[in-house]
Amino acid sequence: MNYRCPSAQSCPVTAPAMGMTPAIDRTPCHGEGGGCARFSGRAAPSLGMCAYGHGGYVQLYPNGVQQIGVKVVGKRRGRGGGGGGKRGEISGLSMDAARRMRVYLLTYNRPGCVIYNVSLTVPGEYDAELWERMIKRLRNDAIRAGVSYVYRIELQKRKVPHLHVVAWVPDGTMGHRIFTEKWLEYLPDDRRNMQGVLMHCVVCRPGDKKNIEWYAYLVSHACKKKVSQLGYKGKQWGIVGRNFMLKSRPQVYDFSNRQRLYFQRTLRKMIVKAGGKCKEFPAAAGYVRIIDPERVRSLLDWMLKHVEK
Repeated sequence: MNYRCPSAQSCPVTAPAMGMTPAIDRTPCHGEGGGCARFSGRAAPSLGMCAYGHGGYVQLYPNGVQQIGVKVVGKRRGRGGGGGGKRGEISGLSMDAARRMRVYLLTYNRPGCVIYNVSLTVPGEYDAELWERMIKRLRNDAIRAGVSYVYRIELQKRKVPHLHVVAWVPDGTMGHRIFTEKWLEYLPDDRRNMQGVLMHCVVCRPGDKKNIEWYAYLVSHACKKKVSQLGYKGKQWGIVGRNFMLKSRPQVYDFSNRQRLYFQRTLRKMIVKAGGKCKEFPAAAGYVRIIDPERVRSLLDWMLKHVEK
């Protein structure tokens, strides 16, 4: 079904060109052209949109802020009836994959848990069969222990896979031992007895879940894309124990394009002044930022009172 665009601001084709943010309008269109009134009597644009998001929504979570960007869904191309080709081999962390990972770490949480920063590696030469076996055993032991985690695989300088983990371990349990003890038990005897294994093979540190700066560093470290650390062929990141996780309910703010621009510029100045790094926020693509929500909430409340729509 197509949707009509009664004004330029609600049209995803003309609004970006005019510096405006498209608004949601899901009213069925019965016009002659099958699109909005601007295209009545002639062919609809090749964009072929069927739905799009709102650019003025900001969602405030316990660990940060997310703006929902404009999303245009185009017509499917190729043969009907589904995907049709074989998926190629994954050899890097794409921008979309890194964004999905950041969004999950922002929007999902697990109350009553200690958050651990974990890194795991295998000593010696790379053995693909051993690596896959250890990853599988770790996943099974984590689920049995009630531990959930988000992992990212990257390459070390010696081109051996390295596992970055953000783990949620229930309070009062010894679930973190699946990283500090079980991971070493998975190793063959000859590798477990190598020099420096206890020091370099496992790093497992608990963090303060109330420390937003620590969590922001943890997320950025897990989502980094250094060229020297890319190249692992296979799934780059994933979630274990997804059923234990709960999606946070955000506080939603809706404002005009003028207010959105003011908010983005002021937030960026706040971050830079505090010593952080922050590029310009993309209006159309949306963004995710791990930041103290109280700082953002005070800015949003003041802006809605003093900045006209």
